[in-house]
Parts: sequence; structure tokens; C-alpha cells
Amino acid sequence: MAAIIEPGSPGGLHLPMLPYYQEYAYDPAAKTLVVVEFPAKKQQREQETTGPLGL
Repeated sequence: MAAIIEPGSPGGLHLPMLPYYQEYAYDPAAKTLVVVEFPAKKQQREQETTGPLGL
């Protein structure tokens, strides 16, 4: 996996940037790359930008 997605490698795979609440992960059972979403990160960011009152 590290050989395929090696930063700065000319033959490496370039993945699109994901939103702040998602990350790439490797599923070894399925042998695929998956996107994992973190709802807590999304909720925390919304509270930081809108405040506790949701304004």
C-alpha cells in the first residue's frame, strides 16, 4: 500500500483532497481503499464556527 500511495512519488497514486471530517483508510479484508467519515469532527467544527447557540 505504501508503494502505491507514496507522497511525491512520480508513479504514485494522487488522491483527491477530502473534507476535514473524512479520511482515507485501507480495508485489508476487502483489499480496497475506503473513505471513513468522522461525524464527531464535523459536529465539533460546526460548533466552533457557529457557537453554542448555533448562530
